[in-house]
Amino acid sequence: MSLFKTDDPLFDYDPYPFGRRQQFFRGPVPDLRNPYIVCLGATHTFGRFTSAPFPSLIARGLGRSVVNFGIDGAGPGLFLADAEMIHVASGADLCIVEVMSARAISNRMFTVHQNRNERLVEVSDLLKGLYPDVEISAFQRVKGMLRALERKDPDRFRLVHNEMRNAWIARMQALLNEIECPKILLWFAGHAPPDMSGVVVENGGGPHPAFVDGAMLDAVEGNHDLYVESASRRGLPQDLTRGGEPILFRPAGKPIARNTELPSPEMHAEAAALLTKGI
Repeated sequence: MSLFKTDDPLFDYDPYPFGRRQQFFRGPVPDLRNPYIVCLGATHTFGRFTSAPFPSLIARGLGRSVVNFGIDGAGPGLFLADAEMIHVASGADLCIVEVMSARAISNRMFTVHQNRNERLVEVSDLLKGLYPDVEISAFQRVKGMLRALERKDPDRFRLVHNEMRNAWIARMQALLNEIECPKILLWFAGHAPPDMSGVVVENGGGPHPAFVDGAMLDAVEGNHDLYVESASRRGLPQDLTRGGEPILFRPAGKPIARNTELPSPEMHAEAAALLTKGI
């Protein structure tokens, strides 16, 4: 609930619990009695720092119920582990699946938290053996660990990167195959999909979706019905102050004056327009 509390002075996300683990989602509570659309994804789908994320804009434009199953930092494994969310997604007329980060996935190198996929739970003997000169147990978050490993030895890090790529492809294929309705795969980012050589590995994977490249998207092409690419930085940086004064503060007290990374309201409008054309 920390994200909901942090942003509450400016944005009312109207949270409600749902699913096997009672995760909190952005409201309003969806009406599943009539035909509906489901959106699965991470923070970009959730729509932090906007009053009208693309699921809400689609609902408004089409006059349809749209379920926003966007979860901060989520990877595809989070949804695969919740049969209730898969059931609701499968019962939809359409499911829009965001391209999520490749670092938010458990693999042979490390295990992520079930509900908070950016949190590190365990590292394998394989990774410890690959980096015996790094005190990996000191890390609590995946991004910080990956940043340190890449800086320590980029050559060894290629093995970690390759493991994340393979795990992402397997989990995304599994997620898309589990959902028994027409599916749109959505690339929603401030840049177009890079080729593998163009993926940023510094700073824990670069901009969202971290570590994902065009070849990985090609690998899941047969598992969805339509691909939509919304690549823009329109509206960034987004001013989050009022009268020049910060309103939002991180738990440690540091002010949040600008949004420089997450989709702006203008970017959500662009994504909604592109998606609506495909529905």
